[in-house]
Amino acid sequence: MIRGVIKNIGWLTIFQFALLALNFFLLPYYVKMVGIDGYGIYSLINRFLDYVILFQMGVAPTIVYFVSHLKSDVDEENARAIVAVGLSIQILAGCIIGLFFYFFRSEISCFFTSGDSVGKLMDGLIVGSLNLLVIMVTEVFFSILKGLNYFSIYSFLIFMRSLMSSVLILIFLYNGYDVVYMFVARLISASLVMVLSVLVVYYYARCLLRLGWFKFREVKCFFDFASWVVCSRFCRVFIASFPTVIVGRFVGVEGVGVYSIITQLMGVINSVLGNALQVFFPLVGKLSRNDNTVRNKIYMLANEVVSILTTPVFVLLVVYAGVVLEMWVGREVAGVGADPLRIMVVAYYLSSLTIIPSNFMLGTNNVKLLALVNIVQCFVMAAFVSFLVSRFGLMGGAVGIVVVEAVFVLSIVYFNRRIMVCDNVQFFLFDRVKYLGVCVLLSALALYWYNPLSLHEESILSFLIAISLVGGVQLVVSVLLSSKVIKDELIKIVRR
Repeated sequence: MIRGVIKNIGWLTIFQFALLALNFFLLPYYVKMVGIDGYGIYSLINRFLDYVILFQMGVAPTIVYFVSHLKSDVDEENARAIVAVGLSIQILAGCIIGLFFYFFRSEISCFFTSGDSVGKLMDGLIVGSLNLLVIMVTEVFFSILKGLNYFSIYSFLIFMRSLMSSVLILIFLYNGYDVVYMFVARLISASLVMVLSVLVVYYYARCLLRLGWFKFREVKCFFDFASWVVCSRFCRVFIASFPTVIVGRFVGVEGVGVYSIITQLMGVINSVLGNALQVFFPLVGKLSRNDNTVRNKIYMLANEVVSILTTPVFVLLVVYAGVVLEMWVGREVAGVGADPLRIMVVAYYLSSLTIIPSNFMLGTNNVKLLALVNIVQCFVMAAFVSFLVSRFGLMGGAVGIVVVEAVFVLSIVYFNRRIMVCDNVQFFLFDRVKYLGVCVLLSALALYWYNPLSLHEESILSFLIAISLVGGVQLVVSVLLSSKVIKDELIKIVRR
């Protein structure tokens, strides 16, 4: 089982980095071919659709949860009904969103832009809404694959969709088509992947595609779980976007720019980590309620592995925050953003503590607890971040986000003790503080060997080599101090 978890995490991580690399290298070509205004229209529509997709009503996590609990004919019947409900909701929501964009495309376009860009934005919204409908339907079949633990196929299909759309976009733009055809390309690739995902699900779990009429009981069961998921997700959106608004109100546009750069840098780390570790959500559902020993063992091992992998990165970011920002965006931003970045690293380190518990809360049907914790975080965010930003600017905002993440960490103490029935001392002290102390000590020793205050007299290559060596030493020492199970699994992987 542990080997299967490592395999799934590996596939998700590989394809996640492949997606990041693909987008990173193609972005300059997009900007060059359609211009900064054209790419602005493309980005604006994408961002608008990203927020609209929140109205999926928690369909994907609900399907993953019920499909992962397939153990008998009764579970199969429930899962089939849940899939039918979810697919109906996705189609209905997608059609409503599409009609909304169609009838109000002129008003939306005129609100966001003017001049020649209005027509392109109107056409882009219509094609983008069709693309959104296809993606929402595809998400049902992706959720089935995740619930069945086929993360390698799921991540491959996600990557293929992006790769096909990128190739088609380049072909359209090379032949002189405008920005609207970027969405046409995405619609074509999304439709092809949707068909492919249906065929894959039919091959592996055709029983779930024998859809029929569902009863009120299935609808109620669906919304009992999905409603709390929706609540939790809206809270997370508020937590992510509220600081930007407050910083803009009290610090100004320059502060928003610096804050956005910091969150983008940290967001890359957390997005890769969060996507890779989503394998634990359906895994918990596959364990019977009598398998508490196995479940708790996996829970503690996952926490320890996340600590080993993330602690060196976060500690090095604290030590070399100024140099990293200078290398990425220049000395001016580094001078303003280095100290807030160091405090934000603390917040994101606390956030990394919550990734495994969040997945296990979903998998053990404690989604209400997850939503309630997120609601409390929203109130703390509204109170503390507003006050601290108004008094201390960006530094105050960073401290406020640390407080918000600390609220979730406190809830983990309750979750560990009452639901997982595992040792908080082991979870926090031996699986977290131990590796944090080791990495801090090694980083302090490394500062005597290499302590660049600026890249003015250093090459980027020498800096990257130096921090890679330090991080590598930290990782090796952490692995040597890890539990016997982790060492044994690593030895097996190396031998194979």
